[in-house]
Amino acid sequence: MGNGQVLNCVAEDVGDGVYVGGNNARVEGCRLFKKRDAFMVPMSSQDDTAIQFYFPAGNGVVRHNLCVGFAQGIFMKPAGDTYVVEHNTVLCSNWAFPIPRGVTTAVTAIT
Repeated sequence: MGNGQVLNCVAEDVGDGVYVGGNNARVEGCRLFKKRDAFMVPMSSQDDTAIQFYFPAGNGVVRHNLCVGFAQGIFMKPAGDTYVVEHNTVLCSNWAFPIPRGVTTAVTAIT
């Protein structure tokens, strides 16, 4: 997604959430829910993520999202640049937000 926006999205009972591999993306106001039940598709813990920015992603905004039931709430392994991650709520997660160098963040984590 280059210059893409995912705004006010609701995703229920999904395998993984929003994956960003492009530049200047914005994920804002979304509610992402994962059910951990017998029908869950096996996947790596990295892909079991509500919002993921992955190389070659560059510059991005993750704001005002609710992430429930994922192994990781917000995962970033970007190319660098500037990222704003603020005012997100992550519930029932092993990792709310592993923070890479150069990322400005304000995350509320409740487990």
